[in-house]
Amino acid sequence: MLPTNPPAHTSSHFPLMHTTQPLALINRLPEEVFATIFVLASFPPLPYRPPNLAHIPTPHTPTVISHVCRTWRVVAFSTPRLWTDIRVMPLKSDKAAFIDPATRCAPHTFALSVRTTHSHLGWVSAVLPTYLPRCHSLRITGQIDEHPNVKLSFFPGHVPIRSLELIHVELPSMRVLIDMLEYCPSLERLTMRDLHMESEAPGSVRQRRKLKSLKRLALQVDENFDIIQGFFPRVITPNLQVLELAYGPEGPHVVGPFIIYDDCMASVTSLIMRGEVLATDFVLSMMQKAIPLRSLTLLGCGVTDEFLQVLAKRQSNPDYMSIGGGGYTAPKLERVILRSCDYVTGAALVQLVKERRASSDPEIKQEDGSCVVMYDAGRHSAEMDAHCRPSRIRWVEATNCEGVGREDVMWLEENATETMPDWDDDTDDGALYISQ
Repeated sequence: MLPTNPPAHTSSHFPLMHTTQPLALINRLPEEVFATIFVLASFPPLPYRPPNLAHIPTPHTPTVISHVCRTWRVVAFSTPRLWTDIRVMPLKSDKAAFIDPATRCAPHTFALSVRTTHSHLGWVSAVLPTYLPRCHSLRITGQIDEHPNVKLSFFPGHVPIRSLELIHVELPSMRVLIDMLEYCPSLERLTMRDLHMESEAPGSVRQRRKLKSLKRLALQVDENFDIIQGFFPRVITPNLQVLELAYGPEGPHVVGPFIIYDDCMASVTSLIMRGEVLATDFVLSMMQKAIPLRSLTLLGCGVTDEFLQVLAKRQSNPDYMSIGGGGYTAPKLERVILRSCDYVTGAALVQLVKERRASSDPEIKQEDGSCVVMYDAGRHSAEMDAHCRPSRIRWVEATNCEGVGREDVMWLEENATETMPDWDDDTDDGALYISQ
């Protein structure tokens, strides 16, 4: 029996050193006792652990499989709520644990994160298919080493992955990447950061693949701009809701237009963009294709007051006119978040809010040659009114913008801080997308 009140000056190992009976070997314990020990070791007792958070792993939970012996892993895999996140760095002992048959026999789904050097991508590709049928989230992070020519290639069949992240990974070609995505019919979130692959001519696109379930797409370009230029012409994303585009400090100095079809942007409601090279013309070209856009987040972009003026007023220029918005760019836009955008002024932001508010007021008559309706002029006119009037800006946030003064910030806080209950909280993810 273990002593219940060990001296205060002794270490935490005192109870094990003064047992009245020899301890049984760990692999001889009954499985139910072993499982209880695992639970007690992995989760702190209440009240530190509320019941509604019991399924979430804590820092005490051993999620790196090489840190746990094989017997522990067997028990952990038999208790689904304990082992929901597996992180692997397949070097030395991690590699042995990663290919251990006991590790592959988890009866439940889990999130798998693999951090490996490029020289190990070959055997990682060979082992991954045994995990993928039970993997709902996969993250692969590559590290350049002495074998940079080893490329990642896997997904021999359909897998139930809902989230996929590829970071600093080299792929054979864009065509191989598209084939991999086609094997993930349930994929909802896709993140690609600094991928490396051979460039392909635009004429090599034979068939566009439809990613029906994809709802969130994040693309970061540090050096190879061809990744974005080659990705969008090859896919159709009919249900994409959140799009993130980021350009690192080593990215292109000038970003020109690239091919992105309307069926890729038809359902985008949130657009997050980062990079000083993303100036007014580029951002507007993306917004014109996203008619249902409701939220815009610009992080360190090079937009100017001209950009805000285009959003504020009805445009007679066909290049800025949106279908279904009566000539307004992003007619359903309701939230604008600017961070470290030093070329915009507070006066332009205030004017944007005022102009959109006046244009959305149903008591105000719009008469500029393109749309003339009154709010109470009958059913048909009311429908036309809703069709032509833009949404008012309900939320504006300007952080670390040199041109926005304190008085402008106070005015925006009083007049443009109306939270919408059905907005997705995607701003933080965008802010952390590329570290400054």
